[in-house]
Amino acid sequence: LLKKKFKGIKWHADFQDPWSQVHYFSQLHLTKWAVKKHYQMEQEVFKYADSISIVSKTWKRDLEKIGASDVQVLEWGFDPEDYDDIKVKLDAKFTITHSGIMGYDRNPTQLFKVLDELIQENEGFKNHFSLKIIGEIDSSVLENIKRFNLTKYCDFRGFVTRDIAIQETFNSHVLLLLLNQQVNAAGRIPGKLFEYLASRRPIILIGPKNSDSENIVHNTHSGQSFVYDNQIELKNYITKLYDSYVFL
Repeated sequence: LLKKKFKGIKWHADFQDPWSQVHYFSQLHLTKWAVKKHYQMEQEVFKYADSISIVSKTWKRDLEKIGASDVQVLEWGFDPEDYDDIKVKLDAKFTITHSGIMGYDRNPTQLFKVLDELIQENEGFKNHFSLKIIGEIDSSVLENIKRFNLTKYCDFRGFVTRDIAIQETFNSHVLLLLLNQQVNAAGRIPGKLFEYLASRRPIILIGPKNSDSENIVHNTHSGQSFVYDNQIELKNYITKLYDSYVFL
């Protein structure tokens, strides 16, 4: 309507997430009429917008498959000035930190199993390890933490301000990034990834193979990526990271 009213002004439509292709769209319990209306409005954006952008290459291809054309990729990033005043003081323990929502579809069962094994097998790891969780955590994840006897090794911070979250990120030895276990997760690039990159701490990314996030982590040499059921390589990588830090 604004484009029709102000005919000389171009309209750029930026998708921070997909619309009808977003992973929770089917869970919204919409009526058939509402679903049809969503599809109609989405197609109107494709038709009338002068330009369209989205945050990842995978989601660009997904949009073009349903009618969008000439979609540009506009990734997120970070402003270095946001971190000018950060004073890094590494945690006394070997800390793996996750910042953000750890929902039911980001439940890293194999990671918890690996950590439990390392605690049982390596006395040094048992004495030095801490898992720091900043933000909301789903009950199913808590149950998994209890299942693998990790509760006493966890530092639950809950909700904190962004400044505190960033400081905790910089102070950690390793950063954990979990992608949703959903059909379109390959295109998801969390804004948190760029804050992780700014900290220059090693990243453990768990998600689908060949995801856009994986490509960023690999191209920047900032960590390693693993699928959710890759236990052996994940264990080897965590052991390598621990061996690098334990005597600092």
